[in-house]
Amino acid sequence: THSRMSVDSRTASDPSHWSDTIVAHERHWLLALVITLNTFAPFCFYATTSALAFIAASFLDGKDRVLWVTDAYLIAIVCVTPLTGFLLRRMGHRRLLTLSTLGILASAIAASAAPSLPILIGAVFVLGLFVAPVQPATQTLIIAAYPGEHRALGMALWGAGSTVGVMLGYTAGSVLAEEITWRVMYAPALLLGAVTILLVRRFAPNHAARADAIDWLELAAFGAGILGFGALLNIGPELGWTDSPFSFALAAMGVAGFVIFAMRYRRGRGRFVNLGVLRDRHLTLAIVIAFGVAACSTGQIETAELGTLLNFDGYFIGVRGALGGVAWLIGVLGGGWLVAKIGARNALL
Repeated sequence: THSRMSVDSRTASDPSHWSDTIVAHERHWLLALVITLNTFAPFCFYATTSALAFIAASFLDGKDRVLWVTDAYLIAIVCVTPLTGFLLRRMGHRRLLTLSTLGILASAIAASAAPSLPILIGAVFVLGLFVAPVQPATQTLIIAAYPGEHRALGMALWGAGSTVGVMLGYTAGSVLAEEITWRVMYAPALLLGAVTILLVRRFAPNHAARADAIDWLELAAFGAGILGFGALLNIGPELGWTDSPFSFALAAMGVAGFVIFAMRYRRGRGRFVNLGVLRDRHLTLAIVIAFGVAACSTGQIETAELGTLLNFDGYFIGVRGALGGVAWLIGVLGGGWLVAKIGARNALL
């Protein structure tokens, strides 16, 4: 299985060059791997989100800063996701996904044992770093396993895994936190992680990695820019924007990081992100729309405005999250089926 899915270093990061080497039974196992991994990866975050009220109650200073837990995760996701293509070229699917799975497990264990809110925030930030490459990497597996007219169905099944992870996280996290303690809500992730490791080691492609040159200054500048602005956008409202010197420090770090990155990027040394894809106006428009939708999301606003947050029990939170996940699952699977049957334009109509 592994030898048939191996390719040379020139085509290691391009799934279109190795999709024809995947036979039918391998496609099924790859799909099982993708669904399991996409279920496992978001589980811990949504379990944490559903248990914020219980986490806040367990720490003396938790109520005012408990939203920093989710902020830390989102900032980490923003920092690492653009690097996925670079990481795949350097490591390949099997090593990258193995590292991500082990990192998620270790972060979940650290979060469950966190003695204070700052340590919990740090553990969830590290969790986000390891979760970030999972969805882009598994998308490339779906592209390889489901070429051509089957792509819509493959992407629907890809999305189904994430949706199931959201539902399980919301339900298990809130109920376990209500009945026992929020510290045990990560326990289901240990079982999911064990199954995921077995599937990754057995069925993830083990193609050769290309030894790209790395401009470490460019990489550090890019990370600083993303981290600075990502942190500012997430915790700026809680800091009062201009009322805190920390806000100005984050803004300065973001500006300096992106300026240095732009200067190094123009030299073309060791590029780990390809901004040339933004020349495609359709992709650029999609990014702008996605950013606008995300910016208007009411998730954190809703949580911040619930002054009586601690009055909601785990069952209420779990059912609410699960119902949203069910609607998402229906949309993902139904949308993929419609696109495959009648085309994207008719499906949208």
